[in-house]
Amino acid sequence: MEPGLAEEYIELLRKAVAGLDLSGLRLVVDCANGAASQVAPELLRRLGAQVTPIHAAPDGKNINLDCGALHPEALAAKVKEVGAEAGVAFDGDADRAMLVSSTGRVVDGDGVLLAAARWMKDNGTLKGGAVIGTVMANLGLEVALREAGLALVRTAVGDRYVLEEMLRRGANLGGEQSGHVIFLDDSPAGDGLLTALKMLRIVRERRASLDELTADLKVFPQVLKNVRVREKPPLEQLPAVQQAIREAEAALGERGRVVVRYSGTEPLLRVMVEAESQADVVRWTAHITGAAEETLLGCKRAPPAARAATHPKKQGRPGMSPLPFDKLRVLRKGATHKNARGETSSSGCPSASLRTRWWRRGSRATWSVGPRTSPAQLKKR
Repeated sequence: MEPGLAEEYIELLRKAVAGLDLSGLRLVVDCANGAASQVAPELLRRLGAQVTPIHAAPDGKNINLDCGALHPEALAAKVKEVGAEAGVAFDGDADRAMLVSSTGRVVDGDGVLLAAARWMKDNGTLKGGAVIGTVMANLGLEVALREAGLALVRTAVGDRYVLEEMLRRGANLGGEQSGHVIFLDDSPAGDGLLTALKMLRIVRERRASLDELTADLKVFPQVLKNVRVREKPPLEQLPAVQQAIREAEAALGERGRVVVRYSGTEPLLRVMVEAESQADVVRWTAHITGAAEETLLGCKRAPPAARAATHPKKQGRPGMSPLPFDKLRVLRKGATHKNARGETSSSGCPSASLRTRWWRRGSRATWSVGPRTSPAQLKKR
């Protein structure tokens, strides 16, 4: 960055947090070998902080390489090593920021939104009566905001959708779990350095640590499963899937959340479940994905416990074939096969207990049963 532009940017950020004094505050700053490498340490030093910069030597190839907001564990380790009060990690283009407390706990975008929302509400600057997040924001954020008398409005994933909803509602705070946060009164775009300064101001004014500011943010267990599909019929046209979703939502109530949607770029149905207990998350994720597989693929899967019992060495890896290697064979399209549990697979849909791959050889199609092995490879055995 040209010196003149860097200086102008630093002064712009200082005005956004006018009066902020970080004297005596020990900070570790992970610049991700990117855009913040020169500006961030200089800005924080001018505000009085004692700065320990890491990953601030970009060479054109090491940007985001095992560092920065994408890998906050490196920052957490350094904060604990040097005994700093806090740490902040930016990503390569510095539009995101993740913070780390003195204990090494990572405070992501959800934590930033919670602390900032309560602070802005208390000083009368929060607009729109809500915080704007995405469908990926953890349920713990929604619960904590609700207890503070605030609503979380969710949008599709992407800062553009967050900004659109903020403008539509007249809100001035929104962002994503990834650390991309928008303080609309200061900027219409996410700015990692601005996010870091806002959080450090809250720390100073509240006279509280990052741990204390986010102590009541309970991160709910979350599982995301993908179901590969051939087509993407509207979900409302799939009664069995809708019924499974309703059953999960009824069982989880306000202490759980279900998101089922098609990927916009891949042939996948994404099933995400959040709940207070990991057992509930696993149970209802399996329930919904099972209904989706049976409806969209015609496959009825055995319960996870049954799969583990018949193939104990493959626990946690559903879909592996229970057949011994010397019995692997290729099934022609239209043929059927019964596995060790009596489940039948055919050209229409192989049993989900068999790991299968689809192969095309000219106009002939075959099912390969077992490991990822082609018909040609099997003939050689």
